[in-house]
Amino acid sequence: IMLADVLDRVHGSGVLHRDIKPSNIGYTADGVPKLLDFGLAAMLDSSKGPEAAAAVMPVDSVELAARFQGVRASSTLTITQQVVGTPLYLSPEALAGSPPQESFDLWSLHMVLYEAIAGRHPFAGRPVPEVVDAIQHTTVGDIRDVRPECPPAVAAYLNDALSRVAARRPATAGDARTALRALRARLS
Repeated sequence: IMLADVLDRVHGSGVLHRDIKPSNIGYTADGVPKLLDFGLAAMLDSSKGPEAAAAVMPVDSVELAARFQGVRASSTLTITQQVVGTPLYLSPEALAGSPPQESFDLWSLHMVLYEAIAGRHPFAGRPVPEVVDAIQHTTVGDIRDVRPECPPAVAAYLNDALSRVAARRPATAGDARTALRALRARLS
């Protein structure tokens, strides 16, 4: 919930992080999570910078296979005029070449949440082209396949939040925060 709140404020200021992953989440001495490393950040609003309005080219799995043979999917990639980020956490929209948008970060945040609950990333251990293909063309498996004890309400939330159909996902970080708060209250 705290990171959804942070994202709400970051997005509200017109910034997209573009590389949310476990290693870019730190904690203060009193245990408050913090979003780190804004090195790949982009502007959301075209009036706030030239990069914000620029579309990128979609990623081709064959090209990725050739260019990143042996590269781990947990590595951060920058492909000029294409995609920026860590393949394991890239949204379907980012991989499709959409202009920077909030859904990029929301997908990544929910993938981190899935990984924290499941104990592993759903596409861990796969080469970059397979990860890209899985995100673009398959469904993230139900978390209860890995953690049967996961409450059905949490599994349902993650199934929606990690759907390839963007309309099923929270539209904003504020929406995600609200949904997560309601989920926490329901489970208490």
